[in-house]
Amino acid sequence: RHGRRNPDFLCRASGHEPQHHRRSAKRLHHSQHQRREQQHGRARPVPGAALDLAHLIQRNTHRRPSLQAFEGRPGVELSFVHEGDPSAELDRDQMAQVLTNLVANAIDAMPQGGRIEVRSGGDADHVWFKVQDAGTGIPPQNMSKLFEPFFTTKPMGKGTGLGLAVTYGIVKMHRGDIRVESNADPSRGATGTTFTVTVPRRPAQE
Repeated sequence: RHGRRNPDFLCRASGHEPQHHRRSAKRLHHSQHQRREQQHGRARPVPGAALDLAHLIQRNTHRRPSLQAFEGRPGVELSFVHEGDPSAELDRDQMAQVLTNLVANAIDAMPQGGRIEVRSGGDADHVWFKVQDAGTGIPPQNMSKLFEPFFTTKPMGKGTGLGLAVTYGIVKMHRGDIRVESNADPSRGATGTTFTVTVPRRPAQE
């Protein structure tokens, strides 16, 4: 299939082919295929292993290459809060990618610095984590477009518009849900955005 959703096009559209863009494009292509299968009732469980979500969050946040810039960003504070037992059968690499994308977005939303809080927890059937920033918030007219491929509010060359689309695809592949709450109007209170990801503790069996 050709066009804007083709992985090779995604890389060419940016003017160069950095490795992380190609990986994102391939991941987007795979997630779109998985979502089409879900729509036709043929979704397969995502292979996973026992994973402590709290450990994954703290271990990966400072080690992922795309987040290393966080260390040098003045005024950015990252905190962790873990509640209950956030262990589940998940694909480690895919969930690390979800976390990376959401934290990177939070950092970009706070050019003047601020606090990012990552919370995780679970109940009997699900685990969840939240990434909350104190940034500028998302205007209401953009909320419905957030998970569309290529949608970005960043300047040209600063983003591909793939991160949240890939994130959405991975979460749905895990039969999970992702929700967004945001306030971009200072007159209504503190601005900022919270992404909440919820996934089953165990993959559904066919």
